[in-house]
Amino acid sequence: MFAALLIDIKNSRELSESDRMQCQDRILLALEIVNALLATKLDKKLSISSGDSIQGLFLDTVEALKCFFLIKNLLYPFEIRGSIGYGKINTIEENSTNSKYLDNVNFLDGEAFHRASEGLNICKKNNQNIIISSEDSSNDLIVNQILRTIYVLENMQTKKQKEIQFIFRCFFPYLDSTINLKNYTKITIPIIAQQAKIKDHKIYEDIISEMHESARFGLLPESGIFFAQDPFCKSINAVVAILLNVSRENIRQIVVKGKFNEIRKLEITVVSILNKFKGV
Repeated sequence: MFAALLIDIKNSRELSESDRMQCQDRILLALEIVNALLATKLDKKLSISSGDSIQGLFLDTVEALKCFFLIKNLLYPFEIRGSIGYGKINTIEENSTNSKYLDNVNFLDGEAFHRASEGLNICKKNNQNIIISSEDSSNDLIVNQILRTIYVLENMQTKKQKEIQFIFRCFFPYLDSTINLKNYTKITIPIIAQQAKIKDHKIYEDIISEMHESARFGLLPESGIFFAQDPFCKSINAVVAILLNVSRENIRQIVVKGKFNEIRKLEITVVSILNKFKGV
Protein backbone atom coordinates (compact mmCIF):
# COMPACT_ATOMS: atom_id res chain seq x y z
CA MET A 1 0.00 0.00 0.00
CA PHE A 2 1.25 3.46 -0.92
CA ALA A 3 0.21 7.12 -0.71
CA ALA A 4 0.07 8.98 -4.03
CA LEU A 5 0.30 12.77 -3.80
CA LEU A 6 -1.04 14.95 -6.62
CA ILE A 7 -0.66 18.74 -6.55
CA ASP A 8 -1.54 21.48 -9.00
CA ILE A 9 -1.37 25.26 -9.01
CA LYS A 10 -4.62 27.10 -8.50
CA ASN A 11 -5.70 29.45 -11.30
CA SER A 12 -2.53 28.67 -13.25
CA ARG A 13 -4.18 29.61 -16.56
CA GLU A 14 -4.76 33.12 -15.25
CA LEU A 15 -1.07 33.74 -14.50
CA SER A 16 0.83 36.21 -16.65
CA GLU A 17 3.72 34.85 -18.71
CA SER A 18 6.30 36.22 -16.24
CA ASP A 19 4.39 34.84 -13.23
CA ARG A 20 4.05 31.47 -14.94
CA MET A 21 7.81 31.31 -15.51
CA GLN A 22 8.47 32.32 -11.91
CA CYS A 23 6.02 29.69 -10.71
CA GLN A 24 7.68 26.95 -12.74
CA ASP A 25 11.10 27.99 -11.42
CA ARG A 26 9.75 27.81 -7.87
CA ILE A 27 8.23 24.38 -8.51
CA LEU A 28 11.56 23.04 -9.75
CA LEU A 29 13.37 24.52 -6.74
CA ALA A 30 10.74 23.12 -4.36
CA LEU A 31 11.08 19.65 -5.87
CA GLU A 32 14.86 19.81 -5.55
CA ILE A 33 14.57 20.76 -1.88
CA VAL A 34 11.83 18.29 -0.99
CA ASN A 35 13.34 15.32 -2.85
CA ALA A 36 16.60 15.88 -1.00
CA LEU A 37 15.02 16.40 2.42
CA LEU A 38 12.47 13.59 2.21
CA ALA A 39 14.54 11.01 0.34
CA THR A 40 13.93 8.33 3.00
CA LYS A 41 10.17 9.03 3.08
CA LEU A 42 9.60 8.71 -0.67
CA ASP A 43 9.02 5.55 -2.68
CA LYS A 44 9.30 7.57 -5.90
CA LYS A 45 10.70 11.09 -6.19
CA LEU A 46 8.36 14.01 -6.72
CA SER A 47 8.17 14.95 -10.38
CA ILE A 48 6.65 17.78 -12.40
CA SER A 49 4.04 17.03 -15.03
CA SER A 50 2.08 19.21 -17.46
CA GLY A 51 4.25 22.20 -16.54
CA ASP A 52 2.51 23.11 -13.29
CA SER A 53 1.50 19.83 -11.64
CA ILE A 54 3.41 17.66 -9.16
CA GLN A 55 3.22 13.94 -8.46
CA GLY A 56 4.93 11.82 -5.83
CA LEU A 57 4.63 8.42 -4.18
CA PHE A 58 5.10 7.95 -0.44
CA LEU A 59 5.26 5.02 1.90
CA ASP A 60 2.42 6.46 4.01
CA THR A 61 -0.17 9.24 4.13
CA VAL A 62 1.50 11.06 7.02
CA GLU A 63 4.65 11.84 5.05
CA ALA A 64 2.60 12.74 1.98
CA LEU A 65 0.62 15.27 4.00
CA LYS A 66 3.74 16.74 5.59
CA CYS A 67 5.15 17.09 2.09
CA PHE A 68 2.02 18.94 0.99
CA PHE A 69 2.40 21.38 3.90
CA LEU A 70 6.06 21.90 2.97
CA ILE A 71 5.43 22.49 -0.73
CA LYS A 72 2.52 24.81 0.04
CA ASN A 73 4.91 27.06 1.91
CA LEU A 74 7.81 26.76 -0.53
CA LEU A 75 5.57 27.90 -3.40
CA TYR A 76 4.01 30.85 -1.56
CA PRO A 77 2.48 33.19 -2.76
CA PHE A 78 1.34 30.79 -5.49
CA GLU A 79 -1.58 28.75 -4.14
CA ILE A 80 -1.86 25.01 -4.57
CA ARG A 81 -4.46 22.29 -4.17
CA GLY A 82 -3.65 18.65 -3.59
CA SER A 83 -4.96 15.17 -3.01
CA ILE A 84 -3.55 12.06 -1.34
CA GLY A 85 -4.80 8.64 -2.37
CA TYR A 86 -3.91 5.59 -0.28
CA GLY A 87 -4.02 2.13 -1.82
CA LYS A 88 -2.31 -0.32 -4.13
CA ILE A 89 -0.31 0.66 -7.22
CA ASN A 90 0.50 -1.11 -10.47
CA THR A 91 4.26 -1.49 -10.60
CA ILE A 92 6.61 -1.81 -13.56
CA GLU A 93 8.61 -5.03 -13.64
CA GLU A 94 12.38 -4.46 -13.54
CA ASN A 95 13.01 -6.72 -16.54
CA SER A 96 10.13 -5.46 -18.67
CA THR A 97 10.48 -3.32 -21.80
CA ASN A 98 9.24 -0.35 -19.72
CA SER A 99 11.81 -0.79 -16.92
CA LYS A 100 13.52 2.47 -17.90
CA TYR A 101 10.47 4.22 -16.43
CA LEU A 102 10.75 2.34 -13.13
CA ASP A 103 11.69 5.41 -11.08
CA ASN A 104 9.40 7.87 -12.87
CA VAL A 105 6.23 8.45 -10.86
CA ASN A 106 4.44 9.77 -13.96
CA PHE A 107 4.37 6.25 -15.41
CA LEU A 108 2.75 4.62 -12.36
CA ASP A 109 -0.93 3.81 -11.97
CA GLY A 110 -3.30 2.00 -9.67
CA GLU A 111 -5.76 2.43 -6.81
CA ALA A 112 -3.71 5.06 -4.94
CA PHE A 113 -3.45 7.29 -8.01
CA HIS A 114 -7.11 6.81 -8.92
CA ARG A 115 -8.17 7.92 -5.44
CA ALA A 116 -5.79 10.88 -5.56
CA SER A 117 -7.12 11.95 -8.96
CA GLU A 118 -10.74 11.71 -7.78
CA GLY A 119 -9.82 13.70 -4.66
CA LEU A 120 -8.22 16.44 -6.74
CA ASN A 121 -11.43 16.77 -8.75
CA ILE A 122 -13.40 17.04 -5.49
CA CYS A 123 -11.04 19.81 -4.36
CA LYS A 124 -11.65 21.75 -7.57
CA LYS A 125 -15.43 21.40 -7.40
CA ASN A 126 -15.73 22.21 -3.69
CA ASN A 127 -13.04 24.88 -3.25
CA GLN A 128 -10.89 22.72 -1.00
CA ASN A 129 -7.10 22.66 -0.94
CA ILE A 130 -6.31 19.10 0.19
CA ILE A 131 -8.27 15.83 0.32
CA ILE A 132 -7.18 12.43 1.65
CA SER A 133 -8.89 9.34 0.26
CA SER A 134 -8.37 5.80 1.51
CA GLU A 135 -10.40 2.63 2.10
CA ASP A 136 -11.42 3.99 5.53
CA SER A 137 -14.08 6.57 4.63
CA SER A 138 -15.08 7.25 8.25
CA ASN A 139 -11.53 8.25 9.17
CA ASP A 140 -11.19 10.21 5.92
CA LEU A 141 -14.25 12.26 6.90
CA ILE A 142 -12.66 13.30 10.22
CA VAL A 143 -9.28 14.09 8.66
CA ASN A 144 -10.72 16.02 5.72
CA GLN A 145 -12.97 18.12 7.94
CA ILE A 146 -9.96 19.20 10.01
CA LEU A 147 -8.08 20.02 6.81
CA ARG A 148 -11.10 22.00 5.63
CA THR A 149 -11.09 24.00 8.87
CA ILE A 150 -7.39 24.82 8.39
CA TYR A 151 -8.21 26.08 4.89
CA VAL A 152 -11.09 28.22 6.13
CA LEU A 153 -8.92 29.81 8.85
CA GLU A 154 -6.13 30.55 6.36
CA ASN A 155 -8.59 32.13 3.93
CA MET A 156 -9.67 34.52 6.68
CA GLN A 157 -6.11 35.86 6.99
CA THR A 158 -5.09 39.21 5.55
CA LYS A 159 -2.24 39.43 3.04
CA LYS A 160 0.12 40.65 5.78
CA GLN A 161 -0.85 37.77 8.08
CA LYS A 162 -0.19 35.28 5.28
CA GLU A 163 3.23 36.83 4.65
CA ILE A 164 4.20 36.58 8.31
CA GLN A 165 2.86 33.02 8.59
CA PHE A 166 5.03 32.14 5.60
CA ILE A 167 8.10 33.29 7.55
CA PHE A 168 7.02 31.39 10.68
CA ARG A 169 6.64 28.21 8.66
CA CYS A 170 10.02 28.70 7.02
CA PHE A 171 11.57 28.91 10.47
CA PHE A 172 9.58 25.94 11.73
CA PRO A 173 8.50 23.68 8.86
CA TYR A 174 6.56 20.53 9.58
CA LEU A 175 9.57 18.17 9.51
CA ASP A 176 10.41 15.28 11.81
CA SER A 177 13.55 14.81 13.89
CA THR A 178 15.44 13.00 11.11
CA ILE A 179 15.58 16.23 9.07
CA ASN A 180 18.26 18.84 9.75
CA LEU A 181 16.26 22.01 10.39
CA LYS A 182 19.24 24.35 9.98
CA ASN A 183 20.13 22.86 6.61
CA TYR A 184 16.55 23.24 5.42
CA THR A 185 16.32 26.86 6.45
CA LYS A 186 19.72 27.68 4.95
CA ILE A 187 18.54 26.25 1.62
CA THR A 188 15.38 28.36 1.69
CA ILE A 189 17.08 31.67 2.57
CA PRO A 190 16.73 33.06 -1.00
CA ILE A 191 12.98 32.29 -1.06
CA ILE A 192 12.37 33.78 2.36
CA ALA A 193 14.47 36.86 1.66
CA GLN A 194 12.66 37.51 -1.60
CA GLN A 195 9.16 37.11 -0.21
CA ALA A 196 9.80 38.93 3.07
CA LYS A 197 11.92 41.60 1.34
CA ILE A 198 14.87 40.93 3.65
CA LYS A 199 17.92 42.61 2.15
CA ASP A 200 20.50 41.66 4.76
CA HIS A 201 21.00 37.88 4.44
CA LYS A 202 23.73 38.03 7.10
CA ILE A 203 21.22 39.01 9.82
CA TYR A 204 19.00 36.14 8.77
CA GLU A 205 21.86 33.62 8.71
CA ASP A 206 23.09 34.75 12.14
CA ILE A 207 19.62 34.20 13.61
CA ILE A 208 19.36 30.76 11.99
CA SER A 209 22.75 29.74 13.37
CA GLU A 210 21.45 30.34 16.89
CA MET A 211 18.35 28.21 16.39
CA HIS A 212 18.39 24.63 17.62
CA GLU A 213 16.44 21.42 17.33
CA SER A 214 14.39 22.05 20.48
CA ALA A 215 12.53 24.63 18.42
CA ARG A 216 11.03 21.88 16.25
CA PHE A 217 7.29 21.32 16.41
CA GLY A 218 5.03 18.53 15.30
CA LEU A 219 4.01 16.39 18.25
CA LEU A 220 0.93 16.31 20.46
CA PRO A 221 1.50 17.38 24.08
CA GLU A 222 3.03 14.58 26.15
CA SER A 223 0.34 14.97 28.80
CA GLY A 224 -2.98 16.70 29.26
CA ILE A 225 -6.17 16.73 27.24
CA PHE A 226 -5.49 19.88 25.22
CA PHE A 227 -2.60 22.08 24.06
CA ALA A 228 -1.50 23.84 27.24
CA GLN A 229 1.21 25.67 25.29
CA ASP A 230 1.19 27.22 21.85
CA PRO A 231 3.26 25.35 19.23
CA PHE A 232 5.03 28.54 18.12
CA CYS A 233 7.12 29.80 21.04
CA LYS A 234 6.86 33.49 21.83
CA SER A 235 10.56 34.08 21.19
CA ILE A 236 10.01 33.78 17.45
CA ASN A 237 7.99 37.02 17.60
CA ALA A 238 11.15 38.89 18.51
CA VAL A 239 13.14 37.12 15.78
CA VAL A 240 10.65 38.02 13.03
CA ALA A 241 10.34 41.56 14.40
CA ILE A 242 14.10 42.04 14.03
CA LEU A 243 14.06 40.66 10.49
CA LEU A 244 11.23 42.95 9.39
CA ASN A 245 12.28 45.95 11.48
CA VAL A 246 8.93 46.19 13.27
CA SER A 247 7.91 45.90 16.91
CA ARG A 248 7.53 42.58 18.69
CA GLU A 249 4.02 43.60 19.70
CA ASN A 250 3.13 44.12 16.06
CA ILE A 251 4.15 40.54 15.27
CA ARG A 252 2.36 39.20 18.36
CA GLN A 253 -0.91 40.78 17.26
CA ILE A 254 -0.53 39.38 13.74
CA VAL A 255 0.07 35.90 15.18
CA VAL A 256 -3.03 36.11 17.39
CA LYS A 257 -5.36 37.61 14.78
CA GLY A 258 -4.05 35.29 12.06
CA LYS A 259 -4.68 32.22 14.26
CA PHE A 260 -1.14 30.90 13.58
CA ASN A 261 -1.04 28.66 16.65
CA GLU A 262 -4.58 27.35 16.17
CA ILE A 263 -3.77 26.39 12.59
CA ARG A 264 -0.55 24.61 13.63
CA LYS A 265 -2.44 22.77 16.39
CA LEU A 266 -4.90 21.48 13.80
CA GLU A 267 -2.01 20.39 11.55
CA ILE A 268 -0.43 18.51 14.46
CA THR A 269 -3.78 16.94 15.33
CA VAL A 270 -4.55 15.70 11.82
CA VAL A 271 -1.08 14.16 11.46
CA SER A 272 -1.52 12.45 14.84
CA ILE A 273 -4.86 11.01 13.72
CA LEU A 274 -3.28 9.63 10.55
CA ASN A 275 -0.47 8.13 12.62
CA LYS A 276 -2.98 6.43 14.88
CA PHE A 277 -5.24 4.97 12.22
CA LYS A 278 -2.59 4.34 9.53
CA GLY A 279 -1.94 4.78 6.29
CA VAL A 280 1.48 4.81 7.87
